Amino acid sequence: MQILVIGSTGQLGCELMGQYPDAIGISSKDFDFKKTTKIQSYLNELGQFDCIINAMAMNDTALAEKEVGDAFKLNAYALKEISLYATVTNARLFHISTDYVFNGSTGNYKEEDLPSPLNSYGLSKLTGEYFVKAYAKDYCILRLASLYGVKSVHGNFLEKIYSKFKAGDSLKIVDDQYMSPTNTLDSINTIKALLSLDKLPSILHCSGQGKCSWHEFASTFFSHLGEDILIEKCSWQDFPSALQRPIDSSFNTTKIKQYLTMPTWQDSLKNYVEKRHLK
Repeated sequence: MQILVIGSTGQLGCELMGQYPDAIGISSKDFDFKKTTKIQSYLNELGQFDCIINAMAMNDTALAEKEVGDAFKLNAYALKEISLYATVTNARLFHISTDYVFNGSTGNYKEEDLPSPLNSYGLSKLTGEYFVKAYAKDYCILRLASLYGVKSVHGNFLEKIYSKFKAGDSLKIVDDQYMSPTNTLDSINTIKALLSLDKLPSILHCSGQGKCSWHEFASTFFSHLGEDILIEKCSWQDFPSALQRPIDSSFNTTKIKQYLTMPTWQDSLKNYVEKRHLK
């Protein structure tokens, strides 16, 4: 199977390239995907693929709020061109989206729940979903949340708090914002399971089962490390910001159980610690 990974140098993309060493990987280092009118001709030069996995995005939420135009080019308009290319070449398309398409007012979101993003990042990603639905034929929109993985390039949440801990810094983490963290390996196992299907689910929520606050996530992480440390609890309101974020963007993962058994977020986190060789 010929696989194209778009966004191959990011956290998920690096993991995908490790799992699929024969795949072709491209990133912003190879092509400027903000030049949306040239995307199809660039992809055509690469040839044809059986499967395209789009893990490319502007996922810095603060930057997306400042550079809205570029966020929409990368997270939305580029998806129209990628979807058209996938359709013309009869390729399956897996598009990576986010929990930020929801406003976080209820949590436990199902795939069928109505999105209502709070910020430019969420809105641009939701628009990208709409383009996939409109222009791709054989596709799956895979929504992930609070992604972390062994092959973190720019440093995920866990890498950052671990660095602070090793430096002897105190930790103060929000305890009233909730999510369903996603291990990169769980998302890749999901893609592997879906590839064998004749018909893909159009949208699928992929995360560890259950939900947690950022404080609970951090505390469990250090517990798996065997470190008994005090992490100060705080509220998201202690960090005033013009950028709105969901209070509870947790996923309902009932649907994904049709295709594979997803571990709890605690077990996925333990697996990450063991593979990262932090203990």
